[in-house]
Amino acid sequence: MPVQPQSSAAPTAPTAPAAATTATPMAARLFTPFPRPNHHNAPKFKGVDIEEFLEDFESLAAHAGIQDTELPKKLVRYCSKAVREVIEHLPQFNAADWDDAKTALRELYESNDRRPKASWPKLLEFTTKTGKNTTFKSRSELDAYTRQFLKLSGDLVSRKVTTDNDINLRFYRGLPSMVRQRIYGKLSSTKTNAMPDIAELLRETRKLYEPDDIDYNTDEDEAHLMDEESDEDSKADDSDDLDSDSEDERPQKHKAKAKGKPAVLPMPAPAVPQPPAEDTLESLTRRMERLTILVEQQQAAQRAPKSKHCWMCDNTDTHPIGYRFCPEAEKLVSEGILKYSSTGKLVRLDGSDLPMVRAGAGALLTIFAQKFMLQKGRAENAIHPRIRA
Repeated sequence: MPVQPQSSAAPTAPTAPAAATTATPMAARLFTPFPRPNHHNAPKFKGVDIEEFLEDFESLAAHAGIQDTELPKKLVRYCSKAVREVIEHLPQFNAADWDDAKTALRELYESNDRRPKASWPKLLEFTTKTGKNTTFKSRSELDAYTRQFLKLSGDLVSRKVTTDNDINLRFYRGLPSMVRQRIYGKLSSTKTNAMPDIAELLRETRKLYEPDDIDYNTDEDEAHLMDEESDEDSKADDSDDLDSDSEDERPQKHKAKAKGKPAVLPMPAPAVPQPPAEDTLESLTRRMERLTILVEQQQAAQRAPKSKHCWMCDNTDTHPIGYRFCPEAEKLVSEGILKYSSTGKLVRLDGSDLPMVRAGAGALLTIFAQKFMLQKGRAENAIHPRIRA
């Protein structure tokens, strides 16, 4: 077969494919679904922390692609029952103005989140008290003091209650006395009108509690060593007790062999002579008889009727106890010497109480009858019969 002659023309290079003229579409924006009410990730407003709730609510709405016009009605579903009953019928939460809804919610509940304002007297009281201490035992106590100081100082400077220099000075004076002595020479200024700031005071104070400080944890280390020594002593005592217990449980002959000495038995206690049984029984019988007689006497004294002594007439068992039952008291009332008060109490004419008298020292009748005689100028034969007797 004849060979075909090759063409002398050079082969043409393959043509490159035409560049794509269509641009790829932009990536679609992804949204995170808003969590359902009562879901564990859903925000819920319970009447407090309103700003935190609104911030979370708006952030979730933005990530879910929800428009602000939809938020007023949606917010009601993410409130507790108590809050929902207050706001669900308000016009702001049935409209489409999100700013109006937020304003209405703040007006109703922002007062629940108001924190007590910082007070200069409270800060002064706190630093005066802590400044009387000797030192901070640890870095944690220093940090606790710092946190409480910052809490009490709060916004005093921004409210122009005091100045930064006064705050720095109070922080320094609130440090315990030993701490102040150790950092005094290291401060950039020791003038009350140019106090170092709190950051510098803290930096120098915290150096006292670094491990390379010469006095670092001295008290704690000593206490730790004392605890270890006491633990070792207690362990030694326990081991001695165990040894003694184990030795006590061994037979006596083994103890004697181990020590190489004869066992020494304790001397028996001297015998105490016991009285005969008959003497003991007779003594017990006599004691029981005396006790029986004593009990009978006490019971008889309790059963005996008590005498009824009248302090007015000084008589006994002549009438029931009480001034109202005493005929002599009634005579003094009828003669205008005594009277009954509005509460039924027997008193003097001026309303004062009757004097106290001892039994057998004379009756009240005698005292008031003699007074009556002197006031009325009666003759001796006119003295009350009870007095003449």
